[in-house]
Amino acid sequence: MRRADAGGGASQLQRCLPLAPALLLCGVALHRVYLSRVHGLSPWTGGGFGMFSTTDVGPQRRLRVYLVGEDGARELGVPVPLEDRAERADSL
Repeated sequence: MRRADAGGGASQLQRCLPLAPALLLCGVALHRVYLSRVHGLSPWTGGGFGMFSTTDVGPQRRLRVYLVGEDGARELGVPVPLEDRAERADSL
Protein backbone atom coordinates (compact mmCIF):
# COMPACT_ATOMS: atom_id res chain seq x y z
CA MET A 1 0.00 0.00 0.00
CA ARG A 2 1.18 3.44 -0.84
CA ARG A 3 0.80 6.42 1.53
CA ALA A 4 0.02 9.91 0.28
CA ASP A 5 2.85 12.39 0.50
CA ALA A 6 2.69 14.24 3.79
CA GLY A 7 3.71 17.59 2.32
CA GLY A 8 2.21 17.67 -1.15
CA GLY A 9 -0.86 15.50 -0.79
CA ALA A 10 -3.37 18.29 -0.13
CA SER A 11 -6.43 17.85 -2.28
CA GLN A 12 -7.71 20.48 -4.68
CA LEU A 13 -10.61 21.19 -2.33
CA GLN A 14 -8.33 21.83 0.64
CA ARG A 15 -6.31 24.31 -1.38
CA CYS A 16 -9.40 26.19 -2.64
CA LEU A 17 -11.30 26.22 0.65
CA PRO A 18 -9.61 29.38 2.04
CA LEU A 19 -10.84 31.28 -1.04
CA ALA A 20 -14.49 30.34 -0.50
CA PRO A 21 -15.48 33.34 1.69
CA ALA A 22 -13.94 35.84 -0.74
CA LEU A 23 -15.57 34.16 -3.74
CA LEU A 24 -18.94 34.10 -1.99
CA LEU A 25 -18.68 37.79 -1.10
CA CYS A 26 -17.77 38.66 -4.70
CA GLY A 27 -20.72 36.62 -5.95
CA VAL A 28 -23.14 38.44 -3.65
CA ALA A 29 -21.69 41.83 -4.63
CA LEU A 30 -22.00 41.04 -8.35
CA HIS A 31 -25.58 39.90 -7.83
CA ARG A 32 -26.38 43.24 -6.11
CA VAL A 33 -24.82 45.17 -9.00
CA TYR A 34 -26.93 43.13 -11.43
CA LEU A 35 -30.11 43.83 -9.43
CA SER A 36 -29.39 47.55 -9.25
CA ARG A 37 -28.63 47.86 -12.98
CA VAL A 38 -31.35 45.62 -14.38
CA HIS A 39 -34.15 45.68 -11.81
CA GLY A 40 -33.82 49.17 -10.31
CA LEU A 41 -32.75 48.04 -6.85
CA SER A 42 -31.54 51.11 -5.00
CA PRO A 43 -28.37 50.94 -2.91
CA TRP A 44 -30.46 51.40 0.25
CA THR A 45 -32.79 48.48 -0.39
CA GLY A 46 -32.07 44.82 -0.52
CA GLY A 47 -29.62 44.75 2.40
CA GLY A 48 -27.02 46.14 0.07
CA PHE A 49 -23.41 47.11 0.23
CA GLY A 50 -24.25 50.35 -1.54
CA MET A 51 -25.64 52.14 1.48
CA PHE A 52 -22.11 52.36 2.86
CA SER A 53 -20.51 53.47 -0.38
CA THR A 54 -22.94 56.03 -1.73
CA THR A 55 -23.25 59.66 -0.83
CA ASP A 56 -26.52 60.97 0.43
CA VAL A 57 -26.52 64.37 -1.27
CA GLY A 58 -28.35 66.31 -3.91
CA PRO A 59 -31.59 64.89 -5.21
CA GLN A 60 -31.38 61.88 -2.87
CA ARG A 61 -31.76 64.06 0.21
CA ARG A 62 -34.74 66.21 1.08
CA LEU A 63 -35.90 67.72 4.35
CA ARG A 64 -39.48 66.75 5.11
CA VAL A 65 -41.77 68.02 7.86
CA TYR A 66 -44.71 65.89 8.98
CA LEU A 67 -47.66 66.66 11.21
CA VAL A 68 -48.63 63.48 13.03
CA GLY A 69 -52.06 63.30 14.60
CA GLU A 70 -54.90 60.94 15.30
CA ASP A 71 -55.85 60.96 11.59
CA GLY A 72 -52.37 59.90 10.52
CA ALA A 73 -49.35 61.76 9.17
CA ARG A 74 -49.51 64.65 6.74
CA GLU A 75 -46.49 66.20 5.03
CA LEU A 76 -46.17 69.95 5.48
CA GLY A 77 -44.04 72.46 3.66
CA VAL A 78 -40.96 73.89 5.33
CA PRO A 79 -41.88 77.16 7.08
CA VAL A 80 -40.64 80.23 5.20
CA PRO A 81 -38.33 81.44 8.02
CA LEU A 82 -36.56 78.04 7.96
CA GLU A 83 -36.15 77.64 4.18
CA ASP A 84 -32.51 78.81 4.22
CA ARG A 85 -31.63 76.31 6.95
CA ALA A 86 -33.49 73.53 5.16
CA GLU A 87 -31.60 74.29 1.95
CA ARG A 88 -28.27 74.15 3.81
CA ALA A 89 -29.26 70.86 5.44
CA ASP A 90 -30.09 69.40 2.02
CA SER A 91 -26.69 70.37 0.64
CA LEU A 92 -24.60 68.87 3.47
